[in-house]
Amino acid sequence: MKGYLRLNNGVAGFTSPRTKIALVLTLIKGTEVEEWAKDMGTMLDQLGPADNIPALWDQFLIEFDNQFQDSNRPE
Repeated sequence: MKGYLRLNNGVAGFTSPRTKIALVLTLIKGTEVEEWAKDMGTMLDQLGPADNIPALWDQFLIEFDNQFQDSNRPE
């Protein structure tokens, strides 16, 4: 995902933290993750324009890392 966003950095809207989060949420599928994705979407819907700051993306990444683990990463 980070590579895709990096590749599209020059595309209008792709620098928006809110847009990046919304894109990621559209790709999260499955019964084990749907509730978390729904909660994140609800949180995103409640934010105002002034909340669309880089810290929003940073916090989303923290929440994502806390919720999910890389199954390919050695323990």
